[in-house]
Amino acid sequence: MGWTVFRDQISSYFGNNLVQQEKAMAEELGFKYYFQTAPERSPDIFLSNTHTNFKKLADQDFFSNTKFIIHANSGYDNFPFDFVKDFSGSIILGNQIRQHAVADYIMASLYRWLTPLSKSSKWDQQRSFKRKVASNCQVLLLGKGHIGTIVSNALINLGMTVHISDPHLGFNANPDLSCIDIIILCAGLNPTSRHIIDQRFFKKLKSEFLLINSARGPLINHSDLKNAIRNSPEAQFVLDVFETEPYALEEFIECPNVIVTSHIAGVHDMLGHDTLEFIYKALKDIVSALNQDQSTLPAGKFPLLRDRLMPNYLL
Repeated sequence: MGWTVFRDQISSYFGNNLVQQEKAMAEELGFKYYFQTAPERSPDIFLSNTHTNFKKLADQDFFSNTKFIIHANSGYDNFPFDFVKDFSGSIILGNQIRQHAVADYIMASLYRWLTPLSKSSKWDQQRSFKRKVASNCQVLLLGKGHIGTIVSNALINLGMTVHISDPHLGFNANPDLSCIDIIILCAGLNPTSRHIIDQRFFKKLKSEFLLINSARGPLINHSDLKNAIRNSPEAQFVLDVFETEPYALEEFIECPNVIVTSHIAGVHDMLGHDTLEFIYKALKDIVSALNQDQSTLPAGKFPLLRDRLMPNYLL
């Protein structure tokens, strides 16, 4: 075939074992695989992640020969709008790889707040159990993409009242925030969603609420978030993402109402396997298209980033 596949970097939670498996997989399909050291000419297929500096590479005319970019991630904040608009090939998105893991993270955070379990040392004669019941809660869900859809379906099946806000998809819930028990962020980051939660938002909430952000840090104004944490001792905040990363999580050690993790909501035991499976399927479909003298994949095979183009930003 003669086509080249190049990966510039690998996420720390994968390790080099994934690179070796990826190399074997690509070569099995007839590709020449490169890692970190690029081929002499622009690669035909580029494997990216959320740390790839597309602006820098594009400025170096790195993608002049590239037909496909396989982005086996759900976030694509690192793609400049102009690059996506002008790129003549296909940018394949891997939303499906992590969507259920992130939904699991959200639901685990939710139930930790609803039903905190502890080991009993002896039989409680009163059989008391102080907890909240899901069906009595009102939820504001910000964003109804792949992850938001999974989460909203689960919440509705639990009997929760779910208010969904995602104007781009026609969901325009504007509930009384003083009645909201749980705020879950599932939105992508773009100019319309940056700092969607700020001081004005926090001031309208009741004293006891749960906020879960495993989407993107800049969806919340960080300064206002820190004030809310300090001023809302009855509330609980579950934060997996931050305005700048890596973030000094030690800042929250003395905050009993905050649970912080290191942008790991989508990480799980089978992530390497699922990522390889996704990339293999994409490469195999590319081979099939080339064998049929087609330069693009059939419509609907994979989510494509060009379909997220708005007039001035990526949705």
